[in-house]
Amino acid sequence: MTKTPTKRNPSAVLALILATSVPAVVLAQSVLDTNGDGLVSLDEVQAVFPDVDSDAFMAADSDGDALLNADELAAAQDAGLIPMADG
Repeated sequence: MTKTPTKRNPSAVLALILATSVPAVVLAQSVLDTNGDGLVSLDEVQAVFPDVDSDAFMAADSDGDALLNADELAAAQDAGLIPMADG
């Protein structure tokens, strides 16, 4: 009996690669971003981390729009302003 090679689904392979190597910031953003807009507000952060105060949040908000994008969130976590979310 001859085995035929299994065709691989490129989308499934990519999904598996991404699922096993998701950066912590992406996980944190997905946990914190409860409204799914791609940004994290102070209220969203405080719902998970009540000890994060507005001063720490404002220090992380480099563009001053009162929301954290992925880059700002990563920098805030690197600086210790916002804890890493466990997911």
